[in-house]
Amino acid sequence: MPKPNPALLDIAGFPVQLLVDDLLDIGVDAVGKATDALESYLNEHYLPNFPPDSEAHDKVQAGLVSFSTLLESHLDKAFDAFEHWSLRNVFAWDPSLDVVLKHQEGLDLTVTAEQEANLLTDIDELRRKVDARKRLNARLRFAVKSSDARTARSAARLEQLRFLSTLKDRVSLPKEVQDLLDRVQSLPPIPPPTLAPIDPTKRPWQLSHAGYMDWASKTTIERSGVLKDKDMALVSMELDAAEMGRAEDLDGMKGVS
Repeated sequence: MPKPNPALLDIAGFPVQLLVDDLLDIGVDAVGKATDALESYLNEHYLPNFPPDSEAHDKVQAGLVSFSTLLESHLDKAFDAFEHWSLRNVFAWDPSLDVVLKHQEGLDLTVTAEQEANLLTDIDELRRKVDARKRLNARLRFAVKSSDARTARSAARLEQLRFLSTLKDRVSLPKEVQDLLDRVQSLPPIPPPTLAPIDPTKRPWQLSHAGYMDWASKTTIERSGVLKDKDMALVSMELDAAEMGRAEDLDGMKGVS
């Protein structure tokens, strides 16, 4: 079967093969209606003359099938010939003719399929770049609007605080406060705190009052570990503290800390 010229699709706006198929469908529908009409006629005017169990009913059904098959066979042959004839004559022209449609004027029709594929690839790449540029422009416009809004808010706040720029010319501190500020600013910086060096020859309880109290507490707790009763442990701690030194003796070590 000959293939229709691709230009026919541009001229007709639809594949011409569909037109031939639609005509064939019309013929098939006509055959079906003719078969149904014949069957209705036989059921109403011919079969009532025979009993229900006679062979006439079977022969009528077989005849209807044969009639339908015969019509469909003639229809297929006729439309096959019509399809070949239409594609060779109605929907065909001399291949040597350079047919150029109106919307193809000025186009280079000698471009190969490979060149066309390369052009389509370039077009897709340009389309992606254009889309990316559009998205970038949209983001830039949004950023400009946001910046303008922030600038407007900052300008409004600046306008509200503009009176502070002239406030220093109209308001001055009292002379006593200004003199006090000048004296404080002229004071030398406070030196950082330093710790006295620790004598390695002394024990922790000999260095400071806090060290002595910590050593005494730990020693008392260790000695009272064997006592189970809380009251007895407290009594033992008091006795041990008395043996180590009185409160008056401990006051003399406060100056060491």
